Amino acid sequence: MKLNRFLTRALLTFCVAVTAPEPRAALAQESWGPSPTMGSLGSADYQQSLICPTGKHAIGVTVYAATYVNGFELECATLGANGEHQSIGTVSGMVGGSVGGAPKQLRCPSGKVMVGFQGRQGMWIDRVQVACKPWRVSAGGTDGSVTWTSAAGGTGGVAYGPVNCGGKTGVRRIDGWHGHFLLQGELVHSYWFYCRGP
Repeated sequence: MKLNRFLTRALLTFCVAVTAPEPRAALAQESWGPSPTMGSLGSADYQQSLICPTGKHAIGVTVYAATYVNGFELECATLGANGEHQSIGTVSGMVGGSVGGAPKQLRCPSGKVMVGFQGRQGMWIDRVQVACKPWRVSAGGTDGSVTWTSAAGGTGGVAYGPVNCGGKTGVRRIDGWHGHFLLQGELVHSYWFYCRGP
């Protein structure tokens, strides 16, 4: 009888252990996303995630591009009460590579944060343009009209976007696939993003 009670308790403990939900601490601050994927869903060699540190918001990207987008880096900053950019830094790592294309900074003006993208795509990402929106503590996050930075990349492929964050959120994280193409070096295959509030 004691053996049966022991086995029953052990079985219940095992069942609770294997059915408990997995913690999602890494996603706790991502309040919108993932976005629709921009680019081709074909095969690529490498995936990379670029994530703003806690307390910082994405304000732009540095894009390496010529005919195609070779790669991009994510820029983040702490924000003042009216979205003023403070302590700007570049996240370690990049989606794609820097060989083959000249760097171009697509940064939202101070007072605004990055909220989305549009561009052109084919087998690879041809062109990238960044959407910006005002950010204020009093508004509870992003508020107002979307404006666009200049674009980086070529004119091939077909248009995609605009794809923007929902609600009052701004971009926090970008994920992307990239691969190697003949003499073009590393090229961005596809990318998507996540957003968060203040």
